[in-house]
Amino acid sequence: MVDQLTSAASGNKHIEDSPMTPFLVRVAAFTLGGMFTDGYILGHIGIALALAAPLLGLGGLWLGLLAASTLFGILIGAPLAGRLADRFGRRRLLAWDFALFAVLALAHLLVNDPATLLAIRTVMGVLIGAEYAIGASVLAEFAPRRQRGTLLACLNGAWIVGFVAGFASAYGMRAAGLSWHMIFASAAVPAAIVFLVRWGSPESPRWLVEQGRDTEAKQVVHKFYGPEYGISGLSGSATTEQEQATFGTLFSQRYWRRTVFAGGFWAFQVMPLFALTIFLPQVFSALGVESEFGGEMFVNGMLLVGAVAGVIAVRLLTRRGLVIWSFAIVAAVLLVMSAAEALPQWAGLGAFAVFVLVASAASNLEYVYPSEIFPTEVRATGMGVAAAMSRVGAVISTFLLPITLEGLGNAPTMIILAGIAGLGVVISVLWAPETKGKLLSEAAEIGDAR
Repeated sequence: MVDQLTSAASGNKHIEDSPMTPFLVRVAAFTLGGMFTDGYILGHIGIALALAAPLLGLGGLWLGLLAASTLFGILIGAPLAGRLADRFGRRRLLAWDFALFAVLALAHLLVNDPATLLAIRTVMGVLIGAEYAIGASVLAEFAPRRQRGTLLACLNGAWIVGFVAGFASAYGMRAAGLSWHMIFASAAVPAAIVFLVRWGSPESPRWLVEQGRDTEAKQVVHKFYGPEYGISGLSGSATTEQEQATFGTLFSQRYWRRTVFAGGFWAFQVMPLFALTIFLPQVFSALGVESEFGGEMFVNGMLLVGAVAGVIAVRLLTRRGLVIWSFAIVAAVLLVMSAAEALPQWAGLGAFAVFVLVASAASNLEYVYPSEIFPTEVRATGMGVAAAMSRVGAVISTFLLPITLEGLGNAPTMIILAGIAGLGVVISVLWAPETKGKLLSEAAEIGDAR
């Protein structure tokens, strides 16, 4: 008891041993809100573009460009914003990212030509990419270690909820006779709310310590955690000077394994999931399902159930076990789906349901692992590069899926996707570390241990 009082009085308690205070609830709320908004803007794009196409004279080329513009923007925004956040701090980018997001969403009300729409969608993609890199890093750096995995896992759940909400709201607005302008502009509402909640949030004390700004870091810790907490143990830097941390650092001898793993497992997760959920009509046709809307609502429901199950799984299971076995299960059910034509419809549909459920649950690790295995000076950069690598995979898979379905048929396509999941097993067995229960600085130090 005396030791605890002495520790408290001297400000030596570690911030990762803090309970969930109102401030930490606020941090969780504005990071989860950011991911909700990112999912929302992608969830309504299909219906909005379908309404805009005849009015703007959009042919196949323009529709393809507009559909891909957001993904292209993410490829730019995630690594760029991550590097800026590691170099200049998280706080400014965290708030103003969503202020610009809200303005651009409202700008859709003034658009009457495809070129302007393409420009807006691309910049919004850049801002989404920025959120991927910054939001998860901020949450990881503030969260207590007992809740860190659960909170980071909830980011993907928030994205899925936002995606489903975007689809549902777009469907409802279309039914109410509202224009495609209004559907796109509706993203300004969650974006503005997130901006207001983020306004006035402090700089990450971990980043301040890495910059040698210990006095400011102590002020942040004492104000938002309490005077009994200190900054000891917040520095886990693996480089001797912050200025040495660059994009090249991620591919140095020390970091290349964790960089390849973080981007690789994320890409191998999203490649089958993005491809099969974006092209649902073709998938359901192969499975013998006729109701397109019913099928979409079924898949969205399974995505939501999977997101909740994933949060529970991250809390109860080891990180390493979850990533390895989820890839193995996904590979197995995709092989079952490859034989759908020879199976009863319920069997093929059941296999697809298991695929969506497990893939959605496992994807919660996409914001957990990169946030934990990179140290503070390259955390946002590493997160951004991993997100960009995953989107490259998503672009490749969504581009090739309709081609392979048409040219090769269902069975070879599903076998190829099963092979991609098999690669996920391999990369996870080789390089997935176990970071559960570790201090963030400890997790970063074992990030390349395997």
